Amino acid sequence: VVQVPALWKEIAAVTPPPPPPAAPAGLAPRAEAARQILRGRAQRLTASGGLALFALALAPLSNGLSLALLLALPAALPRRTPLAHARRELQLVERWRAEAQPDEFARCAQVLVAARRELESLDLVHRQKLAELEARRRELQLAAWLDKIPLAGAKVEGLSRSGVIVLASNGIETARDVRPAALRRAPALGLPVLKNLLAWRRRHERAFRFDAGKGVEPEPLAALEREIQQRRAELVQALADGPARLRNAARQLEMRRAALVRESEMVLRNSKVA
Repeated sequence: VVQVPALWKEIAAVTPPPPPPAAPAGLAPRAEAARQILRGRAQRLTASGGLALFALALAPLSNGLSLALLLALPAALPRRTPLAHARRELQLVERWRAEAQPDEFARCAQVLVAARRELESLDLVHRQKLAELEARRRELQLAAWLDKIPLAGAKVEGLSRSGVIVLASNGIETARDVRPAALRRAPALGLPVLKNLLAWRRRHERAFRFDAGKGVEPEPLAALEREIQQRRAELVQALADGPARLRNAARQLEMRRAALVRESEMVLRNSKVA
């Protein structure tokens, strides 16, 4: 018997990660300065492009004298070193906002909550599906009856032995398999034969007698039991693995935060040197 409370007690004992730490002092002002540098870079690139186009457009009219304007381009172009620092500082601030959050831990916890709820409701689902099978007893009895009537040797006008082989190759071997959707896989038999096959099935359906005192057919009942047991095992395993998954998520988060702190300190040191 699965003891869900015991499994959940172990999950609840895992200490969640603390709230995300604030970014190191000095990083946010550096990021704002970085935004200004990047905006200035974009403006200078636009101005440089406009200046070059203007000089080239006037070249034919000024006998090439306008090309002297291109000498001003180096001053208009952005410096590379501040730009590299600016881009890295901005990326680092964005990573603090994304990677320092306990999102993965929260996702793992939500999955475990959903698994517990589903496991606790699995008996109810089982009973509901049993009731559905009970309501479909006539349909299931008919399917079992038709499945015992083979096509091999059946008296269907126009159906040859080779036609039986074609049907079998398409998974149509008994009266139960003879359905319009299935017969569309064997169009080579011709429409008259396909119609005769459907008429042959209807004759057997009319011969069927429902046994109201008989329970649900064994095959669908066994399939339902396998489905429920497999799902129960999956959910129990998910809960059993839960503590390890949560601890791993917390450990990975701690490592990411430590790496961000180290990188932030390095970036701030380099920015002072620059």
